[in-house]
Amino acid sequence: MDYTSLISFLKQENSLHNELGLHAQREMSILFVKFRDFNQLSGNFLSKELIDFLNSYLNTIQSILNGKNGYLCTCTGESIIILFPDSVNDALNTGNAILKNTVSLNNLIKEKYNCSVSIGVGLHTGIVTIGTIGTPEWKETIVLGDSVPITSQLGELSKSYNTNFLISENAYFNLNDAEKKSIRFVDRIKVVNNINYISIFDVFENESPRIIQKRNENKQLFEDAITFFHSQELSKAESLLKDYLKLVPDDFIAQMYLGRCQKTKTNETFASPNLNRKILWSDYLSIYYDPIDNQHKELIERVSGLLTKIKDGKGIEETHQMLLFLEEYTVKHFSTEEKIMLKYDYPYYEEHKKQHEIFINELSYIKTKNLGKENMKLHLLLRIESQLVNWIINHICVTDKKLGNFLNSPE
Repeated sequence: MDYTSLISFLKQENSLHNELGLHAQREMSILFVKFRDFNQLSGNFLSKELIDFLNSYLNTIQSILNGKNGYLCTCTGESIIILFPDSVNDALNTGNAILKNTVSLNNLIKEKYNCSVSIGVGLHTGIVTIGTIGTPEWKETIVLGDSVPITSQLGELSKSYNTNFLISENAYFNLNDAEKKSIRFVDRIKVVNNINYISIFDVFENESPRIIQKRNENKQLFEDAITFFHSQELSKAESLLKDYLKLVPDDFIAQMYLGRCQKTKTNETFASPNLNRKILWSDYLSIYYDPIDNQHKELIERVSGLLTKIKDGKGIEETHQMLLFLEEYTVKHFSTEEKIMLKYDYPYYEEHKKQHEIFINELSYIKTKNLGKENMKLHLLLRIESQLVNWIINHICVTDKKLGNFLNSPE
């Protein structure tokens, strides 16, 4: 969609009539497209040629966006941000189409300017603020929020993994039938401006048909090896990686992990974040209101028990029972919290309750998706850590502490 459509979207979210000050804050999928080595690339063009090239490229992206609910938002020359308010699948398809177009783009500029372009793409789903700023004579659309640097970090990192397209766990888990796509888990990274680690996934749908087939045929072996590595079981990881590389010898990421295994064993240190992270109660999580703190302790203990069952390779039935057990307690705990909020006329009750509903829906999704199958062990671990563990910690540290301050304040 074009700029006019973006303004129309913002007007739907506002009561303002003037373009300046239009804004929206909501969850969106952000697509970040970056020209690698832009300074070197731009040196091959005269100034007018560079501007003409960028305008032509933006027109190409706009044509790719036709029929998709995406907004071309900002362009710095070397990077472009596209927003998708509703569909992460549209964002994924747009990223793939942009990469596919790079082949014909290179054919064109190689003939005319004797150079080529390389593009890195990042995709993340999260909360952003979008709005129009400026003066009556000059207006600009800006995108703000932690989700923006996370997305750009993915686009930048794609080069380090010798791939073109990296997506975050939030984007991956919001895709329809993600496990059926040519996408694989590749690493855990620390994101900018955050203490948390997130899982990142490699989209290889633009590789050659032979590579796509080979990677998909052996994806389970690859992900098992990576799971062992991040669980600090290096010998098992190394053995599986060697088996995998016999079948897919040119896989850069598998070679990278084999090197990590050997380096880690030599140095006897483990630099990467691991999947054996425990979620434990500490005073840091206390809101200093005993009825809620006691239930938080129990909730954390049950989530830890669920993770242990999965890591120990327990069967589908036992995992399913633990999920049911956790779900029952979560409903009980949230009900207690909500009764306390109503009793004391808590002003942020509705907002707080909506967060509870999000957690319950996610837990229900995990249970009904039957992710307890052995070949889904990695995805179950990642999803629980991403969507449940991180949610609990963030919810307690921000939303529940806000409630605790209210309950502990003098009347």
